[in-house]
Amino acid sequence: MMTFARGVSSRPLRFRLLCLFTIVFLCSVQEIFVYDTMTSRYDQEWDATIQDVLLTTASTPKEESPLNKSSTAPSTFDHHNLTEIKLSNQTNTICMESAAYPLKYTNHSRKIRSTSHFMVQEETTTYKFDQTQPISAICRFLHTVPFSKHFPHTAQQLYRCWSWWRYQQQRYANFNITFMLQWDDAIPITLKQNPFLKGFMHLMEKSLALQVISDHINVTGLHNTNIVSAHSKLDDGFLYDYVMASTEDAVALRKAAGRVFELPSVTVGCNVTNNPRITILNRRLKRHLLNWEPLYDALDSIGPVSVKYFEGKAFRDQIDIMMNTDILVSPHGAQLVSLPFLPPCASVMEIFPTGYFEPAFFGSLAASSGVSHSFVYLGVNRTAEVATGSASVWARRRTRRAGICPPVHLMKEAVKQAVAAWKQCRERHRTIEITRNRASLGQST
Repeated sequence: MMTFARGVSSRPLRFRLLCLFTIVFLCSVQEIFVYDTMTSRYDQEWDATIQDVLLTTASTPKEESPLNKSSTAPSTFDHHNLTEIKLSNQTNTICMESAAYPLKYTNHSRKIRSTSHFMVQEETTTYKFDQTQPISAICRFLHTVPFSKHFPHTAQQLYRCWSWWRYQQQRYANFNITFMLQWDDAIPITLKQNPFLKGFMHLMEKSLALQVISDHINVTGLHNTNIVSAHSKLDDGFLYDYVMASTEDAVALRKAAGRVFELPSVTVGCNVTNNPRITILNRRLKRHLLNWEPLYDALDSIGPVSVKYFEGKAFRDQIDIMMNTDILVSPHGAQLVSLPFLPPCASVMEIFPTGYFEPAFFGSLAASSGVSHSFVYLGVNRTAEVATGSASVWARRRTRRAGICPPVHLMKEAVKQAVAAWKQCRERHRTIEITRNRASLGQST
């Protein structure tokens, strides 16, 4: 009887365990399927963007390898010039460098966007605006947008809000405007405590007197007939790039940061140094530069070089580093969210590991900020490698975590070209300043 009882009691236990295992397995498969579906849609957006880049430059001839020619200054400076260097595969611990040649592409974000394109407008109140009351300009953050819980994608919406608020400020110049951000309570506390986002919110609160309201507050209960609201999602419903209405929005952001955090202003035309400040912005964990030391030694002969990390740094420290950088060399990563705080004439060189390639993401942020952008891809067959690297969630994670090792001699040549462009841009700024000063002197007399 004991054997019978033991056998009877064990069957339901095994059955329950089997059911539990099946449920866990199905939930995992569903999660992977949903994530893969979102990733697939995400990749389709990037593919369309990259194809746009390639089509606009299909007739561009390949340049000669920099190994066989000396670096020459470009005839004209293009803020949106992209440079690609193809390299071989490498592991996380061993640097395997190989020769390659640069190719030039046109950044997709040169397309002109109007305010109506980058911010979906909602209906204002039907009442006639009352000049005795302030206008409430409410920008709504959407936590339902894909990847919005990752802080670089959160920053996409906040940059759009900043640009939209400036537009409202110019549109209603004769009104007293109250700026509001409708910040959903569903946003994780960890995201709100991110050093960059925390500092960025402080910057907007101090420079705009921004009021942050909960998503649960009914805006019509503000007892204000002058309400203009919008949300920061693109017209196509998907966040695939950074957008600001004008590069002047980035200029205003830099000036506001200087005032709020008491940082010195940067004037390119008055910069007396002949050598640009080069910063290697490295990462401590995944996608970090393995050979940053020989790269530092090679670039030190071009200009003053510093190696920085953003992990654990406050917002003020991050933008202070950016404001004192003219040539930025960095792996692809969230640290590039602070690109708008680079000074005029600056350029960024973004490095991608083999099998991972999304130049339009931070490239569009650089273009919106008036910053030159170039990229380095560490691979030999980008189409096949990216397809393999994005074949699954696990492949994508593995590809994104790989340590990277760009060839030092080619990086040095690329930085030399960036320096030549920086000098040309600086001279133009000096000419513009001299012309303005002469004009102002003529008016005063």
